[in-house]
Amino acid sequence: MSDTRLIFGESLHRLMHAYQRAMREGFRAHDIDLTVAQVRVLKGVAAADAPTVQGVAARMDSDRGQVTRAVARLREQGLVVQRDNTADRRRPLLAITSSGQDRLARVIDIQAAAGQRMAGGLTDTDVARFVAIADQMTDALHLGDGAVLDG
Repeated sequence: MSDTRLIFGESLHRLMHAYQRAMREGFRAHDIDLTVAQVRVLKGVAAADAPTVQGVAARMDSDRGQVTRAVARLREQGLVVQRDNTADRRRPLLAITSSGQDRLARVIDIQAAAGQRMAGGLTDTDVARFVAIADQMTDALHLGDGAVLDG
């Protein structure tokens, strides 16, 4: 394997951790007690029409158990409610509360600020190119789901 590919992986790892650190710091500064997974679930509930745990898990490409735990915590905090699903009683519907919408708006502001910091001196074209490349890389990893080797 070439040195470039090793550096590439390390660079992605550093970027991911730097972004997560910036998000944790922003959350702490604004008294937002949510994990990254809880934020993703909250976004999934807010974005979906008649969301269920299964639907949010599929949208996030995540484990249903992880989403169930996040939903339980979000319900405890009053950010999400669960209601009966007349179409399928085994899959209750989720809904974001007004408190959840307020918290999500604050989270989105924090993410936007972190994104601005991260993009630093990049042009809009650079950012669009980065997003396109990151999406392409994610899609490539999904093609061989589970085929990633540990180095």
